[in-house]
Amino acid sequence: MLDFDDEKSFFERPEEEFFQPYADSHQRAMRDAIIGSSMAVYLEQFQPQSRSITRMQFWGAHQAVAFANHQGAILNVQITLAWNRMGYRHGQEVDAAYGLLMQAQRKFMRRRGVPNYNYTVFERSETFGLHSHSGVHVPVHVYPQYRRWLERYVKRIDRVGFKRRLHVRRRRETAVVRAIEEQWRWFRYCMKGVDPALNARERDVHGLAPSDTFTGFYGLKHRYSGIVTLQRVRVSQDMLRKARREAGYPERYYLIDGENRYDDSEYRRGEADRLTEMLRCDLI
Repeated sequence: MLDFDDEKSFFERPEEEFFQPYADSHQRAMRDAIIGSSMAVYLEQFQPQSRSITRMQFWGAHQAVAFANHQGAILNVQITLAWNRMGYRHGQEVDAAYGLLMQAQRKFMRRRGVPNYNYTVFERSETFGLHSHSGVHVPVHVYPQYRRWLERYVKRIDRVGFKRRLHVRRRRETAVVRAIEEQWRWFRYCMKGVDPALNARERDVHGLAPSDTFTGFYGLKHRYSGIVTLQRVRVSQDMLRKARREAGYPERYYLIDGENRYDDSEYRRGEADRLTEMLRCDLI
């Protein structure tokens, strides 16, 4: 077998050798200009690009949060991660790192007997580059451990030592109504990148004027949140449709279109459903 030739021209190399070392800086610069400086950059160009959150992503995340409320959980912790500033330049890298983080978090929650309720929205901005916002359910007695675990984990995967890589905030409201208000306020902020345009059918169904927008109708302040080349909105497995079906959650697809879309109605309905189930068991 012949040794690798680092002087071979870019145009003479097979595809599997494109990103091997180059002795000639001009050949390396030509490679960088044509296909990119790494495999991640090369693969990035083939990924579908997202400029906004879709309706289905918005509705799916809303239904997932409503389910968590119905189960008696409130997504009380707000997390922002600056992936780009930690040295993750490309969507493929962030996708892999985020997947490992979610696996580790799921194990952390399971070991403490806590449901893993969370969602994440990815954005790209001039200040922080590619970053993410998350809403997480963390009970009060678990939060100190969770905060230490998360800070250690993020420090371990940080490639450049960026001090503002992580921002964590726990809402301390003890009243359920106020806590859920804060939960939905953060949710609306995370969803600011929803496509604001309304189609003709949506205008007819809701009786909206030509000047109205989807974001305005759903109580969102629209802001362009950049181009993202990975799945823009993520919801934890414990909140997906399969988990909701196994939990016997009575889906309310009309909830998002009602006046109770951002209040504690699902939390109260969950309490009533559990009380009814207990009374039914007592009668049996």
